[in-house]
Amino acid sequence: MPVDAATPLVPIEITAGNPVLVATTGERWADDLPLGEPLFALYDNGAVLCVDKTGRHAAMLAPSERDELISALAVPVLTHVGGRYQALEATDQRWSHLYVWKPGCRAHISVWGEMLTADNDFTDDAKTSTIPALILFAWKRIQAYPCGKAPLWRFPSLEAIVSPDTRPSTATWPHAWPTVAHERPSGDEAFENVIDLPAEAYDQLRSMARGSVQIGAQNYFVHAHVPWPQESLWSGRPPHACGPEPRHD
Repeated sequence: MPVDAATPLVPIEITAGNPVLVATTGERWADDLPLGEPLFALYDNGAVLCVDKTGRHAAMLAPSERDELISALAVPVLTHVGGRYQALEATDQRWSHLYVWKPGCRAHISVWGEMLTADNDFTDDAKTSTIPALILFAWKRIQAYPCGKAPLWRFPSLEAIVSPDTRPSTATWPHAWPTVAHERPSGDEAFENVIDLPAEAYDQLRSMARGSVQIGAQNYFVHAHVPWPQESLWSGRPPHACGPEPRHD
């Protein structure tokens, strides 16, 4: 981790290139972070964004550090194992996704079920025998990344994703905030309504999002979303896939 221990970990801005590997999973800390953001992202210019219980962190790796991490994650090989996998005895658990890029295409690897314990050790071999070891070790390396040693990320923008809510309102939308939402694709033939806000509104929006928010004459469920650089490259279907894309019917 390229951080001087004597340097105060003040929030930093970061310029990200094109994604090399992105890891997403089910919401791990529901009271601390919103659903729908990655756990880890590595970009080709050495930018790293990651999440832990203290928030979103950012770092810029030197070229040699970037290449070492790409090698440790086996990124070139992961592009050949795209598809859907399931841990044995997986019941009501969660999806974990790896998105991996090589020139010209993106691979998508999805796993249903727990692969690692809370101590970042492998779960029972009998439960994960159906998952290639390459994928298990990549997730172990991602979970072991020293995210908390990096400065917090000063993200440049914020989105409020809104949908009508029939519950009584518990908060009122601030008059100074915009109220006009725009539609954005959120999946196959689906759209979500988004209101763009300044990043400084994050804490207030998060506190309001715990209930129903009145915007004009209508109440809404509000979800705070921090856009990650180039997130459209993993949130939708790729123009060119390296192999079969996993289906989640």
